[in-house]
Amino acid sequence: MKAAADAVAAADAESEMKAQAANSEALFIVDRIEGDFAVLFTEDGEHGFDLPVSLLPEGVSDGWHLRATFTRDVEAEQKKIAELTERRRRLAADDDGGDIVL
Repeated sequence: MKAAADAVAAADAESEMKAQAANSEALFIVDRIEGDFAVLFTEDGEHGFDLPVSLLPEGVSDGWHLRATFTRDVEAEQKKIAELTERRRRLAADDDGGDIVL
């Protein structure tokens, strides 16, 4: 019985990983460059944001259309969760539960 449950859990985990690996894509238009930042808008012009020019292709300028692909990085998430969990554990170990003295 446990082996069957483990097999189902493994299949569910594999399915979730495949779904998380799926990419989403978006088109952004460079409205202008302001110093070290590019002001980008979504294709429909409804949403804008600033992004460091250093993250964009060399020579980027006004009017460029940039296609971006977003992929969830589950491994990076798990690593960060583990780091934060360890940090909380260390902080809790040093906390005697008393009042803070300033």
